[in-house]
Amino acid sequence: AMACGLPCIVADHGGPAEHVTEEVGLRLPLGSRPQLVEAMRGALEALHQDRSRLDTMSTRGVARAHGVYAWQAKAVRIRQIYEPVVMASDG
Repeated sequence: AMACGLPCIVADHGGPAEHVTEEVGLRLPLGSRPQLVEAMRGALEALHQDRSRLDTMSTRGVARAHGVYAWQAKAVRIRQIYEPVVMASDG
């Protein structure tokens, strides 16, 4: 969804919540099913009414998806992690 320019709306729990920042989406408080449904409704209405915020989240989400989750970005990050380890073990 983020890569397609859709703000992510997730429950603030576990994996998805770790990837969604305030710039690219909304994290809803974890609660009962009726509470989550109500929070989702409120989040969707808020984004519908604030098109500027929606557009900003969309633009930032696409940039985040490509800058963090694209294969090239992942490869660069993995190299940054492993290269110092490999260089240290050569010495």
